[in-house]
Amino acid sequence: MKSIQAVLIALCLLAAILGSIAFRSKLAYRLLAAFLFLSASLCVIFPGITSDLANALGVGRGADLLLYLGLLAGIHSFLLLYLKERRLDRRITELTRAIAIRDARFLANELQLSNLSVQTTSNDKSLALSATAGRQ
Repeated sequence: MKSIQAVLIALCLLAAILGSIAFRSKLAYRLLAAFLFLSASLCVIFPGITSDLANALGVGRGADLLLYLGLLAGIHSFLLLYLKERRLDRRITELTRAIAIRDARFLANELQLSNLSVQTTSNDKSLALSATAGRQ
């Protein structure tokens, strides 16, 4: 085994461990991380596998096949992150709208209460004035 192979296997193992920790509650993702670790380790230990697989699929070299697969994985990841960001934006909009409606109702109730207290106070003053005017 060459030193680069040991380094690549160690990096694959580290990525599998970090993926397993990040997705500890999702079994499917942990299994996917384990599968990718095993696949990457086999490709590192036996580099001819990628060339044989590439030839079977009609791709010239194993490195080209890995590049294409990496490109597809990157596009897939980008689309997943984009969809998640859109869902979060919608959720934030819904929450903001709900808070604004709740605050508007609260302020309307406060305004009605203050109007009632102003009317009561002005009625009390007018009653007091009419009572004092009646005494004079």
